[in-house]
Amino acid sequence: MGSIEPIRVSVDENELNERENSLLGALYEVDENYNFTLIGINRDNIYSREYKAMVDEGLDPKVINDITNVTKSGVVPITKFEAIFDNSGLGGFVFNDSFDGGDKWYMGLNLLYAYYEFNRETGAPEPIEYNSNGSFGFILTHEYGHILTLNKRNEIDSSIDVFQNPDSCGELSLSEGCFLSQSVLNQFNETFYESEVQYNEPQFVTTYAMTNIAEDIAESFAYQVLQNTINPIDEESSGALQKIHFVANHPHLAEFRDEIRNVLSYAKNSIGEDRDQEPIRSFNRTKDGKRIDCTDHHAILETARKKQFKPFK
Repeated sequence: MGSIEPIRVSVDENELNERENSLLGALYEVDENYNFTLIGINRDNIYSREYKAMVDEGLDPKVINDITNVTKSGVVPITKFEAIFDNSGLGGFVFNDSFDGGDKWYMGLNLLYAYYEFNRETGAPEPIEYNSNGSFGFILTHEYGHILTLNKRNEIDSSIDVFQNPDSCGELSLSEGCFLSQSVLNQFNETFYESEVQYNEPQFVTTYAMTNIAEDIAESFAYQVLQNTINPIDEESSGALQKIHFVANHPHLAEFRDEIRNVLSYAKNSIGEDRDQEPIRSFNRTKDGKRIDCTDHHAILETARKKQFKPFK
């Protein structure tokens, strides 16, 4: 009779909304040609002017260029990228988003490190030219180091289910799976964790490398790629330097140093010879000092939701 207002209906995509609620930033799908398409945003986290501009205007071409070139340098690309802009101790993370035993790598990076440097005395963020201090380049290289050493294509024996049969793996076994005998991590484990050789201190390139073997090799990889010069080794060399040379000479990783340095913006400034402190302060570290493995996506989300990452003051 014309007395009832027209009914308006809105439909939400529940699966996407659930994924958006778990995001720490803006999620982009990355296709095989490395086109970045925005597919999800957690609007609760869009609070800074920089973050709003990043969402409204799109990712900085320099960011896209560096992520594309570094992650295309190997045989395993990324399929999703989460852009985070947050003044906390979260630097980045990766995880394999595949449910069929393949490689669908999801990478998240805190872009705050690309545009700010933290004052060593006050801890306050100060604007810099994009990645001019190398922090963002270091985190990006570290995270891709995880993908190069944890992928299913070359490193893990997908025929063995370590959860169903924990004793079926005769090599290194982690939550990611059973590593092949010739894999980087398995040989790294045999050389530095199971060997009776006692290497001199320091044993690790950073304190974050002490978290576990996966972080140890990712940190060693980032240092090997981005350190301007690498000292030669002898019998008296530290365990940390021995690990850098192991990465530099392993056939699965040896080719990446020059390639990444050639394509990464400001790579030459990532870690200079005169650098006497770790390149990233409080990298993925909680307020109580616990280091969160950047391949443990669930722990990272839970820590971020509780605002337990150690913020920069």
